Amino acid sequence: MPPEYQPAAIRDGLIEEDRAEFVAAYHDALVEGQDKLDLHRLFTVLAHFGAIAALTRRLGAEEYQRTGRHVPAGSITAAELGALVGERLVAASRA
Repeated sequence: MPPEYQPAAIRDGLIEEDRAEFVAAYHDALVEGQDKLDLHRLFTVLAHFGAIAALTRRLGAEEYQRTGRHVPAGSITAAELGALVGERLVAASRA
């Protein structure tokens, strides 16, 4: 897993509101993964919030908040990036 997609790096790259949402989603995904022995939701959470953290780092926290947390024109959406990264993480975990 790339360093920027490690949970602590994701948390540190998010603004306060997104950070709280990430921590809650991460915790819920860990519990679900432990209960069901399935890490798909965890990988999805990491990919989704990892994309948001990457966008926040690229734009800077102030610009990210100023633009209403929208993806700049010409970029793929966080959902698209999250899906792509999630697929790759799942594939890598099975290798």
